[in-house]
Amino acid sequence: MKETTEGKTKPNQRAGRIFNLPNALTVSRFLLLPLLFLAFPLNNNFLIIFLMAAIFATDVADGFLARLWRTTSILGKVLDHAVDKFVMVGFIILLSLFRGMPWWVLGFFLLREAIASVVGIILLRKKIEISGSNLFGKATGFFFGVTSIAYVVLFPHREVFLWITVGLAVLASGSYVYYHFLRKARA
Repeated sequence: MKETTEGKTKPNQRAGRIFNLPNALTVSRFLLLPLLFLAFPLNNNFLIIFLMAAIFATDVADGFLARLWRTTSILGKVLDHAVDKFVMVGFIILLSLFRGMPWWVLGFFLLREAIASVVGIILLRKKIEISGSNLFGKATGFFFGVTSIAYVVLFPHREVFLWITVGLAVLASGSYVYYHFLRKARA
């Protein structure tokens, strides 16, 4: 939230704090990832699912608390986004190595993130504010979690969840392009 003083806006002072619980949760998500790299070779599904659930829970909690307590910050957003990408790539690598997820999934998401990074740089250079995750983005994240769990437990129809996740990722990317380039270009 921003406060207005004499026509100028300044960031909420609470949002300027680097050390807060939402940022700590984001960092904890990053620190939990190496534990997954230790758990997968042990083939302990309970431990793997427990760690994945902790990672998913901290992802939901950090954003919720940052908005609730009005401690959102540019650093928090960048950190959250970066950690999300590390976690996603880590999950895909582990699921491909140990649970048979197709390797093309890694290539697809790496390409998607590379394109999103280039688009983000273009938007920043044009001084266009980048929107947060929309409904398609949140649905992609949710189904990525479902797909990950389905691959851990070797659910027989896990490919259905994989294709839903990929389809939602394409829709999310398309909706961001539409919002930032096509819709704004008409305005």
